[in-house]
Amino acid sequence: MTPTMSVSDGLGIVADVLFGLWPLLLAAALLGRRTSLSGAMVVWFILLVARIYSAIQLSSLGIVSPIRIIPEPTNTLVFFAVGALGVAVLAFRRQYFNRP
Repeated sequence: MTPTMSVSDGLGIVADVLFGLWPLLLAAALLGRRTSLSGAMVVWFILLVARIYSAIQLSSLGIVSPIRIIPEPTNTLVFFAVGALGVAVLAFRRQYFNRP
């Protein structure tokens, strides 16, 4: 009998792989135009949604993903710290320099 996987299980695995590569994805988003920080924060938010979805989906399956550039739990802590720093920098830029 062939093992089957539902679409939501597959999306959970894809979301987990994307989250595992978040440093590369954010670096790629930052290498760009002047408004690259805003774009990087959009990418960060999408990765946050992917992290939440994969945590819920993969915990119900009992799968632990080995694909991480930074080992867990440091990976998640650094991810949230980078997001908080990005939000703070965006707020500072908008408050004092009136730039997006």
